[in-house]
Parts: sequence; C-alpha cells; structure tokens
Amino acid sequence: PVVYTPTAMAYAQASPVIGLQRPGIPRLRLEQVGVVSVQRTSKAGSTSTEGHSEVRSPPPAHTSVPKLSASVHSSPAPAAAAPRPPGDVPRKSNPWIRGYTPEPRAAPVPETKPIDLQESREMLTSVRSQLASLGPRCTIDLCSTVSARMASGRDTMDHASAQHILRSYRLRLSDAQYNLLFGPYTEAGKVQMGPLVTDLIGKLNERRLHLVVMLFSKLDTNNDGLLTAVDIRRALRIAHHPLVVSGQATLDQVHSGFLARAMDPSAEPITREQFEVYHAALSTAFRRDDDFAAWLTRFWRT
Repeated sequence: PVVYTPTAMAYAQASPVIGLQRPGIPRLRLEQVGVVSVQRTSKAGSTSTEGHSEVRSPPPAHTSVPKLSASVHSSPAPAAAAPRPPGDVPRKSNPWIRGYTPEPRAAPVPETKPIDLQESREMLTSVRSQLASLGPRCTIDLCSTVSARMASGRDTMDHASAQHILRSYRLRLSDAQYNLLFGPYTEAGKVQMGPLVTDLIGKLNERRLHLVVMLFSKLDTNNDGLLTAVDIRRALRIAHHPLVVSGQATLDQVHSGFLARAMDPSAEPITREQFEVYHAALSTAFRRDDDFAAWLTRFWRT
C-alpha cells in the first residue's frame, strides 16, 4: 500500500498532479472522491495503473488543510557555531580543492654567534693597515663620502650597502671578515658608518687635534659650534687641497662628497666632530706635524 504523509496530501490537493512528467516516473493523482492511485506513464505515452487504491474520505468543505509548522515536520536547526576570534580565517585542509590554504610555518631562527671583540679589534687593525697602504687618496675619498652621509643624516646602512661602499674603495674582504668588522658597530641590523670610518682612519694626535680645534673656533664666527656654507665658502681655498697639489685629483673631483655638502646653502651646518673627522683623513697625506700645520694655513683663510 501507498501511504502519504499529511504534507504530501496537502501538496496533492493544491496541485492534482505531482511528479516529473517523464516516461517511467510515477505520477500521483488525487481524485475528488479521495481515491489515491499510483499511475506510471510508459515511454509511448500511455498510462497504466499499478498497485491498489485506497478510499479516504475527503476533509469537510468548510475546513481547510491545516498548515504544518516547520518545527514539527522539518529537521531541527543546527546549533549555532561558536564565534571565531578576530582574524581567524577558516582554512581548507584539502590541498586538491580550490582555495586551499596551508598552515603557516614559523621561519627558522638563525643561529647567532656571539661577537668576539678581540677578533673584531684585530680585524679593524688589519683593515686600517690595508687602507693606509692604498694611499691618502683612498682614505680621503672614503671619509668624504661617509662624512657627506653623516651630514645628511644617513649615517646608518645595512650590511650589503656598507660592504659595497668599502669594496668600492678597494677594501677586499670576505663576507665573514666584513661581518666580523661590522660586529661592534651594528645596532638593530644597521651599521654605524660614522664611528666605523672614524676608527678606520684613526684620530688626530694631540698637536694636530689642537690645531684643528683652534681653526674651527676661528671659522665659527658666531660661536654656535656650527659652520655654515657661508663660513666655509668665505675661508676655503680648495686649490690647496692635498690631492690637487699632488696631482691625484682635480678641483671638480675634490669638490664632491663632504666639501660639496658643506658648501651647499640648503644643507645642514657642519659640526665640529664632522670637521675633525674630515681633517683626520686629510692629515694622512702628511707625515710630519709641521707640514700639516703649514698646510692648514694655506688651505683655510683665517
């Protein structure tokens, strides 16, 4: 026997024919007298009746088929999922479907070797000797480039940029040697080029330092500890630059880097520390203190 639920009966009353109009698919028909029969359409289009029929009394005319609530005959609603925390994106775990997002993997933490200060000092001494053997031209140019960066507020740089600058001045070291050299001057992954070049060049001895300090005081007319472009242009005699005098460079070549930065009216003034570092590099062209003192009076008009 064919048993129909009240829901099916309601649908059958609303539409006398239920089912797909395709050959071989049964159709349900509700007769006015309440006889329900199962009919099957053949492929040729003829209709045949199979099974048996039941007589059911139709509902009274003044009554209507009650509407069934969804809560009784429908499946219970699924429980609400717990809210995801902010930023939690659902991931698809199957790598063969579209939108697969693999679980993130933590980056390996490189092993950091502690810096050996003794080895770093030995490397600094070795590089200083190598720089001195290249002549004053290399030392002065390196100091001029770094001093210009210091005056522009670009004293720090990464290891690759620092290696590029030093290699451009013929300091040939391996990556391991450069890392050993940069170790004491590295902070937060950046190399402090000012202190590094200052230590590579070396400080002025007591007499030369005194001469440079006295010269800076004479050039600093307003006693604010700074030299402006006007002060430098008024007193500088660039034709007496040691590289120009020795024929190693032209006026245009020495008028770059630190001097170009110092004589730029739109640039920041030069501090005494920067002035001393630049003259420490220039002093490498003179072996005797007397020669250095005599050259200062020709290079600067006081």
